[in-house]
Amino acid sequence: GESSGKTTLARHIAFLTPTGSYVREYGRDYYDTYGIKSIEDLYNIRDEQFILEQKELLGPNNANDLVCIDTNIIVTEFYAHKWFNQSIVDIHSNEIKEYLKSYSLIVLCENDFDFVQDGTRQNIEFATEQNKFYRKILDDLGIHYLVVVGSVEDRTKQILS
Repeated sequence: GESSGKTTLARHIAFLTPTGSYVREYGRDYYDTYGIKSIEDLYNIRDEQFILEQKELLGPNNANDLVCIDTNIIVTEFYAHKWFNQSIVDIHSNEIKEYLKSYSLIVLCENDFDFVQDGTRQNIEFATEQNKFYRKILDDLGIHYLVVVGSVEDRTKQILS
């Protein structure tokens, strides 16, 4: 969720190995450039994020032994529900379940960092609601995930152990 250390951790983990890579959060770029005005914006973010993932996973540099993806469809779906009371995907479909299962590991960052306002974030209550939404979807789909806590170094150890 917002201000949970997700981006910092993904970048850190991605570059622990010489061939590691990082897939940025396209929604952040889009929001900073255009803002989010309609559900169509979230459809665009959903599609472009998937393209970025596929380019990294299947492209010419696919020899990477570690690809860290900053965000996924669950995050964009949360915003669709929260801001527009709509869905951009059938989040409980077998297709989404298989897509999420294709990740080697899903890491959920606990909201135990100090909340940092960067000008785009809501508040800690919003971040807590996000975290609950992500857990519910993953639990409903039976997708295993790792919850990490503490500093970036602590979280790194939890992921690598």
